[in-house]
Amino acid sequence: VDFEKNVWLACSRGVSKISSRRFGSYQAKHGLLEDEVTAVREYEPGKFVFGHNRGLTFFDITGSGDTPFTQRFILPGKNEESLQWRVMDIKIDSKKNTWAALASKPLIRIDRQGNLQRYDRPEGLPLPASCLWIDPGDVLWVGTSQGLYRWQGQHFVPVKTGIPGLEMPGIRKKSH
Repeated sequence: VDFEKNVWLACSRGVSKISSRRFGSYQAKHGLLEDEVTAVREYEPGKFVFGHNRGLTFFDITGSGDTPFTQRFILPGKNEESLQWRVMDIKIDSKKNTWAALASKPLIRIDRQGNLQRYDRPEGLPLPASCLWIDPGDVLWVGTSQGLYRWQGQHFVPVKTGIPGLEMPGIRKKSH
């Protein structure tokens, strides 16, 4: 759900926007990197980042005209490796860095200038990262098949959950 209360649905045929009874769909022919959309995040009103099997699309529908502005970010790798680069989750921090959890590859961060940084074992993060959360203090939390990790300084540290052998399939915000 975006700032205008539109619902966005990602699927193998693109991304759809539902606003009241109006329904809009976007695909590769509209500027997306590819038709399948695996994750959606609105980072500013009317500006979105969509995850795909091979990369990200930064999509801006705030401009005038029928064609939204798009910027595609293709992740390195061959087509046959595309599912390893599949974007599982996307979060944006307060500095407007885009964080993406990839199916079988390192966690990535893309800054506002488009520079890519990878994070994995050398930074203390086991692979794969399946989900992300940025808390109100702007701390990045990462759920992996081996547990929960938190960014601290220049590396990730494991978070003790108190539950032996707990695998973290997702991070959920507790509602009050």
